Amino acid sequence: MEDNDKNFEIEVASKRETESQIKEAERVEDTENRIGHTDNSNHGNQDLNHDNQYNQNNQYGNINGYQEVNEMEFMSSVNWIINIHKIFGILGIIQGVLASLSIVGVVTGIPMIIASMKLMDTSKILFNYKITREESNLKMFFDEYKKYWVILLVSMLISIILIIIGFLAFAGTIAALLGTFSGGHIGYEY
Repeated sequence: MEDNDKNFEIEVASKRETESQIKEAERVEDTENRIGHTDNSNHGNQDLNHDNQYNQNNQYGNINGYQEVNEMEFMSSVNWIINIHKIFGILGIIQGVLASLSIVGVVTGIPMIIASMKLMDTSKILFNYKITREESNLKMFFDEYKKYWVILLVSMLISIILIIIGFLAFAGTIAALLGTFSGGHIGYEY
């Protein structure tokens, strides 16, 4: 009975190994077909293959012309982005709360709090991507990140408009006071 179990385990292991080799061969063949470098390609299409070979011989030695990033470096960058988004999210919420303490600051404080919460959401979504490696999480990350920047842009534009209005009101008040103190005529004379 033990021999049958061992034979079965060996058979299952060799079947798994064969399946993984077939999958790897299919992946390599798909990659080669996308690039245009297969032995099965048409010989009449040599110009296309020559162009692809030329592109493959760029300064980084790959197809796209960009330096390849290994998985460990990429995940290190993802971890850094996750952490920095958490930090800036917390700091943004604090800044929004402090800005909301004044009546005028509420107009910019509330969008700042909302934007910072979006930034915190992006860190959670990117963390989910790190765990699952699903492209849908990466797409969701960029969608939420875009929303963060849109909210921040609107908040900054509102801030600039309020600063201009405040400056004009301050300048108008100073001009009115200077006119009053310098003997200028403002209002009714009795």
